[in-house]
Amino acid sequence: MKTRIAVISSTEFFERIKSVASLINEVELDSYIYQDPLQAPSLMNQLKPCDVVFFSGALPYYFSKKEREQLPVPTLYLAQDELTISSSLLAAIYHKQVSFDRISIDLFNSAIVEDVLSSVDIDTFPKHVIDYKDMLNKDSFNLFEIVSFHQSLWEKGKIDLAITSIHAVYDQLVLHGIPSMRMADPKTSVIRGLQEAKSFAMYKKSLSAQIAVGYLSTDLQVKELEKLFEAIAHAIHASIQQISSTGYTLYSTRGDIEGLLEQDILLQYFSGFPGVSIGFGFGSTIMEADKNALVALRFAEKDQKESCMYILTNDKKLLGPYPKEKRSSA
Repeated sequence: MKTRIAVISSTEFFERIKSVASLINEVELDSYIYQDPLQAPSLMNQLKPCDVVFFSGALPYYFSKKEREQLPVPTLYLAQDELTISSSLLAAIYHKQVSFDRISIDLFNSAIVEDVLSSVDIDTFPKHVIDYKDMLNKDSFNLFEIVSFHQSLWEKGKIDLAITSIHAVYDQLVLHGIPSMRMADPKTSVIRGLQEAKSFAMYKKSLSAQIAVGYLSTDLQVKELEKLFEAIAHAIHASIQQISSTGYTLYSTRGDIEGLLEQDILLQYFSGFPGVSIGFGFGSTIMEADKNALVALRFAEKDQKESCMYILTNDKKLLGPYPKEKRSSA
């Protein structure tokens, strides 16, 4: 089955990524094009069903934080790395014939520039570099701050070339007649990004398919408890088995359990039923999941005042108590 990748990017980036997609087996791309990375959140609301969302860079990724957190699929972006920086600087020096001190650069993390040049024993670093990582912490991000950075240096005669990692900034610089070039997206970096997106999607699917076993217990002899347990079982598409007068076992999948948590509706189920203890265990086998569920149930049973649920994952991470979540180690 093919992995469907939603790509949120500029037109130029999507053309670049589309040109190498055939080199990776079993992937399909859906494009969501923006003119400005600030438009990325609205594009997230237009997503069709997909396995993973791949952003062209850090800006659209961070602007879409709220929307990303609502998605059931993984998200990632193509990070600027040493290869991207070194390819861009080499292209500027070779094709534009400019020196480091006559170049202005904007990028997410300026430390990469020094790392690249230091690795080849170059002591001269570009003087005009703007790092926009910290700008993302502001209440509002102004793209024209970065445009103005390059434009001011050009008008003062301090640079001969601007290198930008943001397509919208490049368009503005060209509009102002400032010699500019986009940060290079090397073929190998784009391919690696696509492969990583595919791997993330496949890993998420494998986790979702893991077996989930749940134990439910209570001291309350209330008929309505059966309705509660049946409602939970229905919500997670589980089979339910009564193992005692006050105990039940559920069999489901990790994906269904996590889906219930993402919907944040556990409080609705627990409302009015104090003293209900639930433990879920995840595992690659029923035996592993069952063992983890019993451990999780013991944690849940320690709280006699409120209903709660714990989950023990296959890698021994203890999640809970729900509805008030915290992380522990088993």
